[in-house]
Amino acid sequence: MHSLANKGFLAHEKYGGLKLSPEGQRIAEKIYTRHLALTAFFTQIVGVPVETAEKDACAVEHVISEESMNRIINFIS
Repeated sequence: MHSLANKGFLAHEKYGGLKLSPEGQRIAEKIYTRHLALTAFFTQIVGVPVETAEKDACAVEHVISEESMNRIINFIS
């Protein structure tokens, strides 16, 4: 939590709640969009079971290049 707060992605008060900053919200939405697209690709195109696709999407969504991600999104759209 401290790392996210130090990078400006998270607002957090001692013994209080957590809230994403606008930049943190933008990044979270981008990762979630990647997750959904990768899960769809793995299940619909590759034929991987949903549970496996979810786990694989979690691993890939943070490291896949922008170019590859865009191609997957275009392919499944």
